[in-house]
Amino acid sequence: MKIKGLKRVKAKSGKVYYYDRESGKRLKSFPGTPEFFAEIAALRATPFIKNKGNKIATFGDLVRIYRNSPIYEVLQPRTKKDYLRVIDFLKPLDGVPITDFDAEYVSRIKDRAYRKHKRRFTNYVLAVISVIFNWGLEPGHTKINPTDGVKKIKRPKDARHVNRRWHDHELDTVLEHAPDHLALAVAIGAYTGLREGDAVRLPISAIKNGRIEIRQRKTGEMLELPIHPELQPYLEKSIKRKAVTVIVGQRGYSLTEAGFRANFFKMLRHLVLHAS
Repeated sequence: MKIKGLKRVKAKSGKVYYYDRESGKRLKSFPGTPEFFAEIAALRATPFIKNKGNKIATFGDLVRIYRNSPIYEVLQPRTKKDYLRVIDFLKPLDGVPITDFDAEYVSRIKDRAYRKHKRRFTNYVLAVISVIFNWGLEPGHTKINPTDGVKKIKRPKDARHVNRRWHDHELDTVLEHAPDHLALAVAIGAYTGLREGDAVRLPISAIKNGRIEIRQRKTGEMLELPIHPELQPYLEKSIKRKAVTVIVGQRGYSLTEAGFRANFFKMLRHLVLHAS
């Protein structure tokens, strides 16, 4: 039975969810049950749904509706965290009418962001504004994307490459001096090319028959990677482990991405300090 105003979304896990388009709210009841229809009726009886004329008037309204949408809900936690940092920065603009947003207005936002946070954050602000306004085009919440024509700030030609690729001797030095649990993490990154989030969550069960089998969280693509000969010794080394993940902290428990980065950069600062 097809119900007008519902959106069907299939997650990467294969599970199907239903959302009410007007509110962006996910329905929690099992489809087709009396509870399901009662939940739809309750959503559509709220003032939020009835007040269609004033529902989307300001930038704050648009952000609120976007954050309740299926598209935002399925974003990775790291992406949501990055988006929220930009949304917090833009919070003073919540009361600004959507119609005030044009290229000139966004250009002023760009200048303000650059004065406070410099190039990378500024370009990310433009990207998030673009995502939100582009999302609003389909349901008719927005009429234009005000970032069109607003140029991102170019990287200076003489800027230092902060995230350049390590030289072989640098990788060898880190692997030689890092504690076993972090040396394993570095080796996995160097010899598999996995994204940080996938590497940190890599379960022991993914390693079998001389291969690493893992589904990427970002793309949903299944990867089958042969274990590099240089990686094998690190996988075989005995590490205190109280978790099902390959990468663990010093006490043997799984790490979050933030926890891994904290451990990793603390180690690098220690190596630099003792090398100088």
